Amino acid sequence: MMTRQLSALGLPFEFVEGVDGRALSAAALAENYDHDKALRERNAMTLPEIGCALSHQKIYRKMAAENIPCALILEDDVKLADDLPDVLTELANRPADGEVVLLGHVPRHLRRGRAPLTVTRALARTHGLCWGAYAYFLDSVAAARLLADAHPVWVVADHWRKFQERGLVMVSAMTPYCAGLTELGRASSIGERGVPRRRGLAGWLRRQRQRYCHAGLPAYLWRTVRWKVARLLATVSGNVVTQPRTW
Repeated sequence: MMTRQLSALGLPFEFVEGVDGRALSAAALAENYDHDKALRERNAMTLPEIGCALSHQKIYRKMAAENIPCALILEDDVKLADDLPDVLTELANRPADGEVVLLGHVPRHLRRGRAPLTVTRALARTHGLCWGAYAYFLDSVAAARLLADAHPVWVVADHWRKFQERGLVMVSAMTPYCAGLTELGRASSIGERGVPRRRGLAGWLRRQRQRYCHAGLPAYLWRTVRWKVARLLATVSGNVVTQPRTW
């Protein structure tokens, strides 16, 4: 399906073999997964999640090794809009400053600062949680930062708010979006849990204490509180736009 779509759009492409987290040896898992940091920052990761994150990092590493200035990363369960080549041309002409552009559906974005990209599409800053690594564009600066910070793996590949809070990337949403999931993609089981999640107030308080003890109070406040305040102000000021899912 992806070969047919990309060929019809006239886009050059290369398939990168993914990493099966369930096939990792104990030694490889210890080398590539930071379990303690995962617990401190969010939650323990499943083997499929670890494999997915390593697969994306494999592409970031390839970008660095081959001096690739920017890339469109697609998983194999994506439907693409007909004007994607025009979108990519405009994105590739932007300066490399650590930006990630999510091409799929993002539920909420900011009204102010919305910047036209093509005749029909624009870029907007994301608001709140946004997930999905099935279709995104990033430059070499963003790839290098994500690889340096997120390996060994400690968080899922698409926790974009976390990466933004850590100052690694600036995340933008394409509006309206130009990539959607197939039925196969909507039924993905990568996030199904084989490990317990620490839900509720007790788990949240435990994570906050661990983060504070590890980072120190100034860094903890800067990374955690300022983003929560910014999101609250955006919400109460009417600066948040909801983007409906249309396809």
